[in-house]
Amino acid sequence: MGLLINGDLDIVSIATDPRFRRRGVARKLLAHVLDQASVKKAFLEVAVDNEAGLNLYDGLGFQREYVRQKYCQRTRDAWVMMRSEMGENVVW
Repeated sequence: MGLLINGDLDIVSIATDPRFRRRGVARKLLAHVLDQASVKKAFLEVAVDNEAGLNLYDGLGFQREYVRQKYCQRTRDAWVMMRSEMGENVVW
């Protein structure tokens, strides 16, 4: 789920049914969304200790911009990540 304003996509959440995790479902879904012509930049936040999420977003070309303190449930820090090179070398 996300919000698209003037070409900037703010990805609010993405979830995969536990029975289908580790099968590339989230990667394919995000790659499809990011390939849409109207998306110029994408932003998201992910907990600093969420290794699976960080690996997914790193693999899709997101860059770690900075850490937002106490963002996740107001108790955990989160990376703010951005991708601005849409359609560039996305590995599914």
